Amino acid sequence: MTNNSTALLETKFRPPRGRASLLNRPRLVEFAQRVLEVPLTLVSAPAGFGKSTLLTSWHDSLFDNACLAWLSLDEADSEPDILGRYLAEAVSRALGTPNERLLSLEAVAADLVNRVGINGRPFVLVLDDYQLAESARTDAVLRFVIDHQPSEMHLIIGSRRDPALPLARLRARGRLLELRPDDLRFTADEAGALFNDLEGLALSTEQIAVLESRTEGWAAALHLAALSAKGKGDLNRFIESFSGTHRFVYDYLADEVFHQQAEETQTFLLRTSILDRLTGPLCDVVSGMDKSGTRLEALSRGNLFTIALDEDGRWFRYHPLFRDFLRRRLEDEGRNESQRLHRLASDWLAHENLLAEALPQAIAAGDEGWILSLIERSMPDAIFRGELLIPGFDHWLQAIDRNEVERRPRIAIPLALSRALAGRVAETGEILNRAEDVVEARSQPPYSMSAAEADEHRSAVSIARAYLARYQGDPVRALFIADRAMETATTDFARAWLNITRQFVHFETWSSGSEPSAAEIQSAANRCYAVGHLGGATAMETVQHYRLVLSGQLIEADRHIRSAIAEAYERNALPVVGMLHGASAELYYERGELDEAEDEAKRCLELGAPGASPGLFIPPEATLARIQLADRRTAQAQDSIRMLQLRAAGVETVQGRTLFPALSAHLHLLAGSLSPAQEWADSLVLSQDSEPAFEFEYQELVHARILAALGRPGEALPLLQRIRSSATAAGRTGRALEAKLIEACCLWRLNDERQAISAFNELLPLAERESYARTLLDEGEPAIAMLRRTAIGGRHANFATRLLLLAGEAQAKGTRSATGPDELSERELDVLRLLVLGSSNREIASDLVVSLDTVKTHLRNVYGKLGAHSRTQAIAAAHERRLV
Repeated sequence: MTNNSTALLETKFRPPRGRASLLNRPRLVEFAQRVLEVPLTLVSAPAGFGKSTLLTSWHDSLFDNACLAWLSLDEADSEPDILGRYLAEAVSRALGTPNERLLSLEAVAADLVNRVGINGRPFVLVLDDYQLAESARTDAVLRFVIDHQPSEMHLIIGSRRDPALPLARLRARGRLLELRPDDLRFTADEAGALFNDLEGLALSTEQIAVLESRTEGWAAALHLAALSAKGKGDLNRFIESFSGTHRFVYDYLADEVFHQQAEETQTFLLRTSILDRLTGPLCDVVSGMDKSGTRLEALSRGNLFTIALDEDGRWFRYHPLFRDFLRRRLEDEGRNESQRLHRLASDWLAHENLLAEALPQAIAAGDEGWILSLIERSMPDAIFRGELLIPGFDHWLQAIDRNEVERRPRIAIPLALSRALAGRVAETGEILNRAEDVVEARSQPPYSMSAAEADEHRSAVSIARAYLARYQGDPVRALFIADRAMETATTDFARAWLNITRQFVHFETWSSGSEPSAAEIQSAANRCYAVGHLGGATAMETVQHYRLVLSGQLIEADRHIRSAIAEAYERNALPVVGMLHGASAELYYERGELDEAEDEAKRCLELGAPGASPGLFIPPEATLARIQLADRRTAQAQDSIRMLQLRAAGVETVQGRTLFPALSAHLHLLAGSLSPAQEWADSLVLSQDSEPAFEFEYQELVHARILAALGRPGEALPLLQRIRSSATAAGRTGRALEAKLIEACCLWRLNDERQAISAFNELLPLAERESYARTLLDEGEPAIAMLRRTAIGGRHANFATRLLLLAGEAQAKGTRSATGPDELSERELDVLRLLVLGSSNREIASDLVVSLDTVKTHLRNVYGKLGAHSRTQAIAAAHERRLV
C-alpha cells in the first residue's frame, strides 16, 4: 500500500510556465468562456500542439468567480491511490477546505461530487497530460464523476489521445466542448506573432507562410524553427531546408513521440513512412503486419501525427515533419530495406490501378526494368482515366533512359500524346516519328508485336498527329488525319478519341454557318463514357460548357457543369475532373461568389489537370488572379499571374500563343498595370478580315479594352462592332454581349452618354436573365457609372442595385471588424441548412455537387463566422441567430 505520509510535489498543482504562454491567441482564449456551459471540455492533440500552454492561459485569465483546481499528471499517477491523494489535495486547495485524506480514488471522486454540490460556486477541475495517468480504473472513476457531477462542476482534460470516456454520448447531447489539432494549429498571423513579436526575427510574410505551411501549424515545430533561425545568416536557405530531419525537430520527435511507442508500433511507423497516403490493405503489404486499418484508426484517434483523409477512415497520411523523421530513421537502418518496401508498395498500387502513386514508388525502388514493365502494363488504364495529363507523368519518365522509352511504342505514343496535350508541339513530332518507325518495323522493337497491336498503335499515332495539326494551326489537316484514321480504326476506343479530335476542331473553327452542335458534342462524350475513356468524356463535357458560356446561356452552363462534375466523381474520373472544377470556378466568379470560385480554382490546381486544349480554355491561374483582384488581394494576384506565365512558357500551340499573352495583358489591365498591357497591344498584329476568326476574338476584345484605357476609345469602336457582328451571326451571344458592353463603356468615355446608355440598356435583359455580374463590374468606372444610372429606376433597377452592392462588398472586404461576426455567403448558408438537417459532409457534397474538400472549407468558414467548433455548436448558433 502507498504511504500516505509521502510529501506531495507542489509543481503538480500549478500550471507549467514558459515563454510560449506570453503569446496572446485570443481566438483560443475565447473558448474558455464556453467551458462553464458544458460538463466536460476535452483538449486532445499530439505532443507539442500547445495543450498545456492553452490551459495555462485559461487558468491565468479566466474563471475569476470559479474555484479552480489544477493537476499536472505523470506516470506515477497511473497508480490510483497516488492519483487519489493528489486529486483530494487539489480539490481541497480550490475549495479552501481541509483535505479529508480519503483512502481510495473512488472515495475521493464521490467526495468531490458532494463537496462541489454543497459549495454551490462554479468549480473547474483541470487534468493536464491525462494520457500519462490513464488506466481502466481511472477512466471508470472519471465516468462516475461525469455521470454524477453537479451543474456547478466543469471538468477539463488535456491529453495526447482521447480518453475512454462516453464522448459520443456527451457530444450528441451538447455536453462536450472539444478542441482538436485543427483548432490548436497556429494560423499564419499567429505564427507571425510568434516569430516576429515574441522572438524578434523579422521574417517576411512569405517566409512565415512557408514555415506555417511546412509545419501545418504545429506549435512545437514553429518554436523549434524560431529557435533554430536565430543567428542564421541566410534565412531563406534555412526555411527552404527546414524539415523533420532538422536536429531539434528530429530529437523532439524521437524523445517525445517515437520512443514512447511500443516496438511493434515503431516498426509499423517506419515501414509505412515510405507512403504518401496510407490505407489498411496497402499497409498490411508494406509493414508485413495484419489489421493495419485498425492500427491506422488507433494512431489517428491517439493523435500520433496521423491524419484521416476521408470521413470513412480508409485513407490517412502522416504529418509531413513526422514523415520526414520516420523516413530518415528508416534510411539509417539500410537502403536495401527501403527499396524492398518501395517495391512492395509499387506492386500493390499497380494492382489497384493507382498509377499516379505506383510509379513514384517504383522509381524509388530503383529497378528500371520494373518501371518500364509497370508503365506498359498500366498505360491503357492511365489513358482511359486521363492520367496522361498529370504533370508528374513527364517527371516519372525522366528516370528512364530516353532511348529506351522511345523505342517502346506502348510508352512512346502515350508520351507523345502527353506532350501534345501539354502544348509541346516540337517534341511531340520527334517522339512520334521514332515510335512510328518501330510500329512500321523500320527499326527493331524490344518485344514482339502482333498485327492487332500494330494497328492499335497506328490509330494512336494518327490521334497524336491530328492533335499536332490542330495545335500547329492547321484544322483542315487535323480533320483529314482524323477522318482517314477513322476508316481504318480497329477499336471503339480509337474511334471515340478520333471523334473527340473532330469535335475540338469544329469548336475551334466556330463561325457563322458552322456552329458546334450540342448534340454531337454530347454524343462524343457519351461514346467516351461507353468505352471508359473518362479523360475524353470530361474534355467533351468541358467543350459543351464553353459552348453554352459563349452562347450566353450561363444558367444552363451552371446546370450542365454541376451534372458533369457529379458524373465525373461517380465514375471516379480523377484527375481530369479538375478541368470541370476550373470551368465551374469561372461561373462562380461571374456570379460574384468569390469564395466558391476560389475553392473551385484551387481544386483544379490541386488535381493537376490542365485544360484539354492548351490555350483554348481559361487556365485556373487566370481565374484565380481575377478572383484575387476582385477581392483586392493584389500581391496574391501578381503571384497567380506569374504562375500563368510559367504555364504559358511551355505551350507552343497556335491557340496558346494567341490566348496566354492576351490573358496576361487583360489581367495586368485589371490590376491597373497599364504598361505591360500596352506593350502587348503595341506588338499585336490584328486580322483585317471582315469576320475575325473565333480564335482571335478574345485577344481583339482585350486590345479594345486597352485602347479605351489609353484614352483612345474611338479607335476601339470599329473593332468592337466588327467582333459583335461576327459573334452575333455565329450564335456567340455571350461574346456579343461582352463586345456590346465594352462598346458602351467606350461611348461613355467619349462623353456620348445617350448612346452609351442606349447600348448598355440593350445588353441588360440578357445580363439579368443569365446572372452576369463580374463581366459588367470588371469594366470599371464607366460600367459602374451606368449601373448607378440604371439603379435610379426602370425595369433593371433591382439588378443594377444588386451589382452595385456586390461591387461595394468586394471593396469593403478585408476591412471588416475582426471582432464582429462575418455574414455567411449564400453557399455557406446552403451548407449550414444541410448541416442542421443532419447531413454528413459527403451527403452535403453530393447535394451541392461540390467536392468533399470544398464542403470542409465551407464548414471551416461557417464555424469561424459563428464562433463554433463543432456541429452541435454551429447548429445552436444558427438557431440563436435565426439563420435557419
